[in-house]
Amino acid sequence: MVDLNCDMGEVEETWLNGRDQELMTYLDSINISCGFHAGNERLIRQTISKAVELKLNIGIHPGFDDPENFGRKELPLSSDSLSDLIKKQFDRFLKWSDEEGAIINHIKAHGALYNLLARDAELSLVYLQVIRGYNPNWIVFGLPKSQTAKVAKNQNQPFWPEAFADRTYTDKGALTPRSEKGALIEDPEKAYNQVKDILEKGNVMSNNNIRIDLKAKTFCIHGDGSKALEIAQRLQNLR
Repeated sequence: MVDLNCDMGEVEETWLNGRDQELMTYLDSINISCGFHAGNERLIRQTISKAVELKLNIGIHPGFDDPENFGRKELPLSSDSLSDLIKKQFDRFLKWSDEEGAIINHIKAHGALYNLLARDAELSLVYLQVIRGYNPNWIVFGLPKSQTAKVAKNQNQPFWPEAFADRTYTDKGALTPRSEKGALIEDPEKAYNQVKDILEKGNVMSNNNIRIDLKAKTFCIHGDGSKALEIAQRLQNLR
């Protein structure tokens, strides 16, 4: 069984033209922006409401407060500032989600914050402590073998290792930086083959054509990707 997740509540254009609503019918889980890195209250509420209607697993998707860079630029972050950043986003999202009748299933950090936590054990501990303060049963989505995964295991926090259908990997199992050529996968067939390899072989081809071990419980498509819908449709053949 493939759990397919997607980052959404970020781009108003794809909501207004109906693409996001169609995309959601192919998903199992959804990671919805809190409005710091992208999106706005109206868009986020509408996305939550639709996710409730479709009975999707709803996740909170906090990121850097940097809409200019879509939360994809790493910013200086102390333990205290991380705690404050996450709490502010959780509080506003939970207000909206409560009013829309949603139940929170999981947490997934966005963009540069996700990658920073993946390699920083101290910040991952702060992140997990904040999450546990709200609900110790929330599942944390993150990179396999990351610092976030290790800290979650030590804290007995539910954790789902995540792989990406629309991103390539380095030889060390990290996501290829978006600044590098070939970081994004926009061909639905290539995305399908990558997910199929991870499911069936437990590995993936790196950007240097080296096979690396990779096991995952959930697979991400980026909602702002130009081929997100087509990739989600192609992945239905793996269900």
